[in-house]
Amino acid sequence: VRVRANPVLRKGMTGHHVRIAQGLMIAHNAMPEGGGKFAPNVDGMFGPYTEGMLGSWLNRVPLPKVPAEVTADVWSWWTGDPPIVKQGSTGHYARAAQALMIAHGAWTEGGKCDGIFGPVSAAALKTWQSKTSLTADGICGPKTWAWLLGL
Repeated sequence: VRVRANPVLRKGMTGHHVRIAQGLMIAHNAMPEGGGKFAPNVDGMFGPYTEGMLGSWLNRVPLPKVPAEVTADVWSWWTGDPPIVKQGSTGHYARAAQALMIAHGAWTEGGKCDGIFGPVSAAALKTWQSKTSLTADGICGPKTWAWLLGL
């Protein structure tokens, strides 16, 4: 079931949804965290690097391989139905929340996507939430997930 209405993304596109997709690529080990001269990662540009990383990831999962685009099926695979993530949460969804916080510039002091949603993660999320219409509680619930995922 397709649960997201995010746009199809392909090489040459730029913007907010590309940043979200790049953050989710990090969360799903489709792209390395950190960037660098040849791997800018979460830069909002769907260029050859993002296309190549996405293509490599698609070869490891049971989704259509060609073309290397972020389709509705890819969005659904990445986002599923995320649970509440709060201080003390660990695992895949904690890592996804951290990666999306990086994509939104909410974790600018060098936070890492380690899958451990500790006090630093919760504080960064709370600070980011305070800049939106969300309740600033440091908890990634349905409304915060919707904001982070660009829905």
